[in-house]
Amino acid sequence: MCHSWAGHWPACFQLGKGGGPEGRRGFRTLLAGPEHPDYAAFSLAPGHGLDYNDQKIIEIRGLVARIVDNRVLYPDVREAARGNRMIEAIERSYLAGGWSCPVNLRGGTPGGSTHGVLASCRICWQSIHDEAPAGARLQHWRSPMRHFPHSLAALAALWLGAMSLTASADTRITYKSASAGTAYYQMGVELSEAIKAGTDGTMTLTLEESQGSVQNVMEVMARRGNYVFTTPPSLAAKAVAGEGSFAERRHPRFQEIRGLFPIPSLTMHLVVAGEQEALRLEDLAGQHLLIGQGSFGAREAARYLELFGLTEAVEVDDADVGSAPDALKNGQIDAFATAGSFPAPNVIETAASMPVGLVSMTEEQIAETGATPQEIPAGTYAGIDEPVMTTSLLVAAYTTNGMDDDTAYTLTKTFWERREAMAESSPWWRSVSPSMLTNMQGELHPGALRYYEEAGVEIPETLR
Repeated sequence: MCHSWAGHWPACFQLGKGGGPEGRRGFRTLLAGPEHPDYAAFSLAPGHGLDYNDQKIIEIRGLVARIVDNRVLYPDVREAARGNRMIEAIERSYLAGGWSCPVNLRGGTPGGSTHGVLASCRICWQSIHDEAPAGARLQHWRSPMRHFPHSLAALAALWLGAMSLTASADTRITYKSASAGTAYYQMGVELSEAIKAGTDGTMTLTLEESQGSVQNVMEVMARRGNYVFTTPPSLAAKAVAGEGSFAERRHPRFQEIRGLFPIPSLTMHLVVAGEQEALRLEDLAGQHLLIGQGSFGAREAARYLELFGLTEAVEVDDADVGSAPDALKNGQIDAFATAGSFPAPNVIETAASMPVGLVSMTEEQIAETGATPQEIPAGTYAGIDEPVMTTSLLVAAYTTNGMDDDTAYTLTKTFWERREAMAESSPWWRSVSPSMLTNMQGELHPGALRYYEEAGVEIPETLR
């Protein structure tokens, strides 16, 4: 059986079958029509070609359908690599002066013609696509290369060369953290620069904007290879367990999530106008407090008010927290809540332009919240000369076991080696230490674990 297809008439497919009366052998013309997948949505009559835009619509529909149904996206880079291996086989055959194909020919004997060689290419592709099915045996056959079109060989060489250049290029990593303009996006910029400097440019982090940690984790379902994302460890653990936001979006790839290193935590700040000696949570009673909405800081502030019986005593404002510094300066509010790595830019701005104080929680209150204790050192903000006790949420960088061990090792090692240099220009990196690993959840990536063991860092058994 053989077939023929020409680009100038994409709706026509020529199918040739052996057998039958000699006078009836040859090609049959098959026209694309409504009975074929996707065609009916564009035309009810057979034989009309679908143009480029039609093809893109079909591809986008397939992509969206696979995302909605949680199916593996196809074709992907792995499939492209399979195609590249076929091209490599063609290139090796050209250099050797004969065709050599590691496939099970199932008794077939290709002829010496160009068509025979092209047909055997198809067999080679099918063998790679099927991942060498059980029972396949290695067979080699050769045909005179004088029948192999030099143009095809040259094209194969160029394609292989391009793919080889891509394969030998610098290691590229996608880093997904937060939306542009936020502290965590800025951290991503700083981390990208540090990794590039620490590896002499052989490793590159490409930043992608994100709408938050849940989105970062959800994208594990579709991402392959070097995908790094930031999230609170508790959220990563929920994805693995299929709980919370992931209860109805369970996916086997969540089981492949692996930890790398902690980054600056989300630290709760309750900022109050006026010179204050020592502020307690109960001092918020009677105050107009802006907490924002939808963010971790807004959720935590509302939870604390309810937990400590202050919901009715405090006038809560859910306006955008980005407007809080100006609103506090103008006297429109008395206080605001925000969560960010200290020193937080919006708190720095506010403290530099007016007297403010920070609410400090007691050990008992922090324990009751169930959150991680966090001390903001004295002098972190202008006019606040005493340490402030508050709560924080650990945030960490994660990847999947789709990242190879050497890449994870180099990335983790470079992060810790460049941390002090990053802290010189951005103080929030000073708060990051190996001791924070004890609060991470899930398994560490084997490459990251290798670095920590070499560095003598004590790793909890739960992370191994």
